[in-house]
Amino acid sequence: MPHTIEVRDAGYVTVLCLEDMMRLIDDRMGPEFRTALEEMNSWEREDEMEEEHMRELDEVREQYRGVIQGLREESEQLAELIRAPRLDRKKISAVAGKIGSITWRAL
Repeated sequence: MPHTIEVRDAGYVTVLCLEDMMRLIDDRMGPEFRTALEEMNSWEREDEMEEEHMRELDEVREQYRGVIQGLREESEQLAELIRAPRLDRKKISAVAGKIGSITWRAL
């Protein structure tokens, strides 16, 4: 979206994009100012990216905790079935299948 900016000693300048703005800054304030502004902008983007990565990491941690909790519950049930005086192969197979499903979904 175009913006019209009043510039001292030059009247008004229409800026159509970021590159136009950077060129105007370079012409009016010098290349050092432009470079400093670009660096500040990159820092801001890096901070935003870092925040996004931290949110993604938190989501992955929560997912991991859920998987580990599910595996723990099923492995406890499997241990109980194995300790039983009589082995119920169908139940053991069902629990092993659940463990396999949990790990398959996690991958």
